[in-house]
Amino acid sequence: MSLPSILYSSYIKPWSIRLGVHKYLRGIYWRIKLFRNQTIEKTIKRETVKFNINNKREFLRFSNLGGERAIIEDLLSELQSDDVVFDVGANVGTYTCFISQKAPASQIIAFEPHPTNLDGLQSNLRLNNRDAITIEKALADSVGTAELEVASPDIGEGKHSLATGKASETIEIKLTTGDRLVENGSVPQPTILKVDVEGAEGRVFAGMHSILSRSACRICYVEVHPDRLKEYSDTESDIVTTLEDCGFDVARLSYRGSEYFLKGKK
Repeated sequence: MSLPSILYSSYIKPWSIRLGVHKYLRGIYWRIKLFRNQTIEKTIKRETVKFNINNKREFLRFSNLGGERAIIEDLLSELQSDDVVFDVGANVGTYTCFISQKAPASQIIAFEPHPTNLDGLQSNLRLNNRDAITIEKALADSVGTAELEVASPDIGEGKHSLATGKASETIEIKLTTGDRLVENGSVPQPTILKVDVEGAEGRVFAGMHSILSRSACRICYVEVHPDRLKEYSDTESDIVTTLEDCGFDVARLSYRGSEYFLKGKK
């Protein structure tokens, strides 16, 4: 039996809790685990990607792909050679890295406003000898700056969100709109969107109405966060209605607790 297994065995763990040393042993467990597994390899639809492991959060995220394996698989099945993909809320690049196995860098635009996560995204791309256009901005319904609520300092943290006045720790980030970037020629018109922005889905859509309305934009995956939408004066039905008004047929793909993915397709 390995040392990590011993530390978390059915015999040791209860006694460590009783003696008050469980937190200390848990720290040792994860340090050993991460030292032995500095990268992790995952395969979906015959596309194999490696990810850097810097902490427990990333180990758990990549071990089960954040519960989003089915979404990634569906996206890869839909992906065509001429598709342009916007990965909005790219974090450390789970989707971007898989997409980069099938698409050139010029056709992948990853938006990640948190600098630490952006560094992780670029590091994971380098690990796989791939590239993408990475933009250190949040897509929203306006151009300027805003405060990003920081959920934790860990690389790979997925709960950062646009602050709504209740945040205890924030950083200033840059905002832009999808429509502005396409209209001024900074990026090409996307044909596939993946949006995961912790409740600010409506703001992203409000800033890319022209993008969504064009026939070229044929598929949109969006993770809906019902518990967070109201902070941005949106509802679940608002998200569905926006997609339907832009010509998408909308279906639910999967649930993760109260959160779920919608797929809009023309």
